[in-house]
Amino acid sequence: MSQRRIAAWLAVVVAIAAACSDSGTGVEAGAVLEGSFALQTVDGAPLPIAQQKSVATDTSGATVFTCTDYLASMQIVVSSGTATRSESHDLLCDDGINVTQATFESGKATRTADGWRLDFTGTDLALSTHYFGRLDGTRLTIVRRETDVMISGQVLFPASVDLSQLVFKRL
Repeated sequence: MSQRRIAAWLAVVVAIAAACSDSGTGVEAGAVLEGSFALQTVDGAPLPIAQQKSVATDTSGATVFTCTDYLASMQIVVSSGTATRSESHDLLCDDGINVTQATFESGKATRTADGWRLDFTGTDLALSTHYFGRLDGTRLTIVRRETDVMISGQVLFPASVDLSQLVFKRL
């Protein structure tokens, strides 16, 4: 093979390798999931998001009051493979009693073939949640969540799957 052909062949190989370094798999070449990310949208809708409506009734079946649970905020912080997720809910009731509740979970972040996996596992009888997503510059997009109930490390109830798209922005 002539030197000119070898140089042309190497140029093609380098161009193909560069094009494939971020071939739409959601994994950026060299991207590291580090830092704080705040939830911006759920399926394209901004926060707060109404998640559940509860209705309290008396013994006759008449409505006493209704409450709506809003997801007010969620944040994920990742450092050296350790992940922490915090979530804040506002429970707004038409009887004037309103409550804000915050939850925190710790876990780990690992790189997968097509993005990132965040595992948040409680102890004893606890929910175990797994987030699957990709990092695109300053945006972390979660495309699938799985939740299962575990007791002493054994799966008690198999995973439920949520395909809502959660978009986080790096803070």
